[in-house]
Amino acid sequence: MILRQAQDEGTNEAGAARERGKRRIGMENLLNTGLQKTTEHAPRFHGNGFIQLYLDKTHRLHIWHPDLPATRAEDDTIHDHRWHMRSNILLGSLVHTTYREVHNLGGIHSHCVFEIIGASKGAQDLSEYRPMYTTIIRSLHEYTLCDGSEYNFNAGLFHSSRPRHKNRITATVIEKTPTRREWARIALPIQKQLSDHNHAFAEETQPTQEEMWEVINNVLGLVCNTGAS
Repeated sequence: MILRQAQDEGTNEAGAARERGKRRIGMENLLNTGLQKTTEHAPRFHGNGFIQLYLDKTHRLHIWHPDLPATRAEDDTIHDHRWHMRSNILLGSLVHTTYREVHNLGGIHSHCVFEIIGASKGAQDLSEYRPMYTTIIRSLHEYTLCDGSEYNFNAGLFHSSRPRHKNRITATVIEKTPTRREWARIALPIQKQLSDHNHAFAEETQPTQEEMWEVINNVLGLVCNTGAS
């Protein structure tokens, strides 16, 4: 019985490894074809610390690079999405933190929640941020996900992501589902003024297109070399 159980577990692990390998090959193919199709699409730098490039209508490449640090404070990066998502970690390690709202009428509120109007259109004006309400937000779970891992996350839930090692490259591809909410939201510490918060795509924080494409092409080479080894 114990031997059979061990054999079953070994079979399951081997099957899972094969599936991870297939997904990685799929991600590499997506990167190659996506980059060929999007050479006319400009990458942009997100204030949370990563280069973002649309590969197609549902996939986005995110790259954290030590030479391009975040322009926002770490406690300014809590946000949600309008769609369910899956994230595949291609390089490095990602720390993913989830949060919950504490509905306690007697508690001291810690954050102000804003809707981001038109964020998907790439606008750069803080006037897009429409205050909704104040609330108590607490961290719920923190996960460290390594190269080859993936995670799923639902629309409308607060989270944040950052590279585990700031001096190393981290790259992910996220896949989004159809839109379920009109606008995304961010949660800012209540003691901060909105004017202290950098817009995600503020023009003055953008690296040059040449700098971003150099990073993207470097990462593509690293991903393909890692997959071949």
